[in-house]
Amino acid sequence: MMAMSSNSQVFVKLSISILTAKTKEWTLSPPFTKMIFKFTYLAAESCVNMA
Repeated sequence: MMAMSSNSQVFVKLSISILTAKTKEWTLSPPFTKMIFKFTYLAAESCVNMA
């Protein structure tokens, strides 16, 4: 249970850091950026719920 929880936290941190790095490349297409953020949020949320 603890391992799953820490894995979820690592996944969330990794996703956020990747998004932060990529956001600069995507500033010209805000709708796409919003879609990516929403998808990542939903994926992270489902990971947390599974833990």
